[in-house]
Amino acid sequence: MSEEKHRHPVGSFRLSDLFGRTLRETPAEAATPGLGLMVRSAMVAPVEPGRYAWLPLGARVLAQARQHLMAVLEARGGQPLSLPASVEEEQALGALVPRHIISHRDLPRLLYDVRRRRTGSPWGLWRWREREVLQAIVLHRDAACRDEFCEGVLEDLRETFALTGLEVYRAEAPGGMALLFPHPSGGTEALRCPSCGYAATAGAARFRLSPVTAEPLEEARPVPTPDCPTIADVAAYLGVPVERTLKAVFYAVGPVGEGEVVFVIVRGDLEVSEEKLARLLGR
Repeated sequence: MSEEKHRHPVGSFRLSDLFGRTLRETPAEAATPGLGLMVRSAMVAPVEPGRYAWLPLGARVLAQARQHLMAVLEARGGQPLSLPASVEEEQALGALVPRHIISHRDLPRLLYDVRRRRTGSPWGLWRWREREVLQAIVLHRDAACRDEFCEGVLEDLRETFALTGLEVYRAEAPGGMALLFPHPSGGTEALRCPSCGYAATAGAARFRLSPVTAEPLEEARPVPTPDCPTIADVAAYLGVPVERTLKAVFYAVGPVGEGEVVFVIVRGDLEVSEEKLARLLGR
């Protein structure tokens, strides 16, 4: 008698053989309808609150999506890097670039890295506490050439997403540019100008302040402001424009009992960008 062995072609599996069970009902912990469908179809499964494992079916889909995007970058001359997870990207590149880029003849370079990042709070459409990031790094002889090269790369990526029906747009982000997909459940706030088309995440947006006419300084003196809980109330009570006031905001930074107090002053008609403040403080 001979034992019959069942072998699958390399890289192929029957759906019934895949690790992971489908569900009839949407799990209660699914933060969005899309995540509920992913869990029900056994593409992902919760491990702990906010953290999910990609099951074999989902891992294959993710790998194909990743491969398509990497192919777009490599068509532009992109080369893969694998940076250590324990080192910040800027620090790692600061150690590598001076050693391997000696002259302008070594430029331009397009490098990319795929890594998982932890987030302090639920992030993205699925409210995960981890995300996979594909980051492209462009090295060029000057800022103008770099920006022009980046425009081409971003447009190629945008067209790739458009083939799937996803309309994304370019936006300035901390440390570079990002492609954003507008969605009601999105966790990233972005701003876009309807006139010029400038777009940026809230933590990276640049804007022009309305000018304030300089006036002679008066001697500092206490001024009572009864029943004025907001800076707008204070400005109205004193009869001055809000932009001529200053707003003081206090933040507790660091572990409880071990941190420090940060005293922030901004113009009265502005709000503190906590994302920009965190970057300024190196948090």
